[in-house]
Amino acid sequence: MSLYNWQYEAWPNFHWDAPAIQDRLQRYCRDSVALVDRIRLLPEEEVHAYLLERLVEEARSTSSIEGEIMSRHDLMSSVMNNLNLGGHAKSVHDLKAKAIGQQMILNRDTFSRPLTESTLKYWHELLLGHENRLTAIGEYRQGLTPMRIVSGPDYRQEIHFEAPPADRVPTEMQPFVDYCNTSRPQTVAGVTKAGVAHLWFESIHPFEDGNGRIGRAVMEKMLSQSLGVFVPFSLSHAIERRRKEYYVALNASSHGLDITPWMVYFSEVLLEALNHANQLVTFTLRKHEYLTAVGNQLSDHERKAIGKMLDAGPSGFQGGMTTKKYMRITRVSQPTAARALKRLSLIGALLQRGRGRATHYVLPFGGDA
Repeated sequence: MSLYNWQYEAWPNFHWDAPAIQDRLQRYCRDSVALVDRIRLLPEEEVHAYLLERLVEEARSTSSIEGEIMSRHDLMSSVMNNLNLGGHAKSVHDLKAKAIGQQMILNRDTFSRPLTESTLKYWHELLLGHENRLTAIGEYRQGLTPMRIVSGPDYRQEIHFEAPPADRVPTEMQPFVDYCNTSRPQTVAGVTKAGVAHLWFESIHPFEDGNGRIGRAVMEKMLSQSLGVFVPFSLSHAIERRRKEYYVALNASSHGLDITPWMVYFSEVLLEALNHANQLVTFTLRKHEYLTAVGNQLSDHERKAIGKMLDAGPSGFQGGMTTKKYMRITRVSQPTAARALKRLSLIGALLQRGRGRATHYVLPFGGDA
């Protein structure tokens, strides 16, 4: 039976194939600075809109990776409440959405501070304080029951990983926190530390639940420290798109001290996250130009329908806007919806695609244009 990484005498002296990731990490260092510069050139109101969208995207994705699906409305409301936007507190029905919004903003506001065990425990309390099923909230896991990562039905479970016993967790966490705070260079070395820290944290698995979300928050904090600003992209969005590979890479690097599989995956999703962020910045610029050109020509219900299409982001409004969708979104009659779509096409606010029953309308930019 193979050992787990923490059972090796040399733990936690990880090693990896540095040349295999060097080029990608150098590209990340260069392109992340360029992304920050692009965002600073956006109109002020669009900077706020972009960063709000980035926070909501991270909150949704890091939860989705763990199989938790939350309402975009609740997540948006939670983030806006914690940013004190909107003039008054918005109702948030989902306690999990409320919690992740609080933790996200706290991480953004305090990313430059050293990581402490108290910080990690407070994040855990924020994220899981509403979970009555847990025996230890805001504290490291306790008891004699092994912490195992398993899959399959109860009668035939496959054990992928077993973390250190609970009584070892406090001893394991001190060197981990020290590593995170030893130095924070704004170089490839600083980015590398963020990747190592995530694998290390997940290997200790210090909490009864929530280790994935907190581990990704640690990674986000360290990447922000390396960049010198709170990272303007969602790494969890890129991980979510390659969720299966995420777990495969972590598992492949949890049975020894060679963590090359994880570091290769980490370097790849970093660039994918940057690419998505650049697409979103381009979309944000185009959206601003578009609304400047046509915004004052729209009726209230036209603005509502267009807003729904814009919310879909760079990938485009799935299936385009149809008369039925317009009616459902705006609560207007079929004739009114048909006239509005025709008018929006005539003034260039939308482009018509298809014929007959296949007729639909798309924005003149973005994924469907």
